[in-house]
Amino acid sequence: MNSSIIDMIVVHGSFTKPSMDIGFAEIDKWHKDRGFSMCGYHWIILRNGVLETGRPEHQQGAHAKLVNRHSIGVCLIGGMDEFGNSDCNYTFDQYDTLYKLLHDIKLRHPTVERVVSHRDVDKKGKTCPDFDAEAFVNWETGNV
Repeated sequence: MNSSIIDMIVVHGSFTKPSMDIGFAEIDKWHKDRGFSMCGYHWIILRNGVLETGRPEHQQGAHAKLVNRHSIGVCLIGGMDEFGNSDCNYTFDQYDTLYKLLHDIKLRHPTVERVVSHRDVDKKGKTCPDFDAEAFVNWETGNV
């Protein structure tokens, strides 16, 4: 049980090709194969914008080692081109769902102070999710 105060949302990309039709089931298997108890993300946004539930929010995530204890992890499917290169190729439907989800999480967890990209909390050369999540939430109104 995660008894820490949630003060951050971390946005990830799955680093999968746009042609890969994956979601919770595949990520859950990948994470279990790595020794996790289940999918490490709390939320997964499919290419068509459908939102899937991952790990329950009351459980500590396994998505960004340094901040798992006090964050919620959201993963967008995609982030790789068909040749295996990093690519910010998320769909409008995914961005729309992400915007609504971030707003909803912040309503349920008023202690959230920041929305960050995975690359902002894991400095091991990651580019995930290949866009600035903090700028995304602040682009129109200055806040979600």
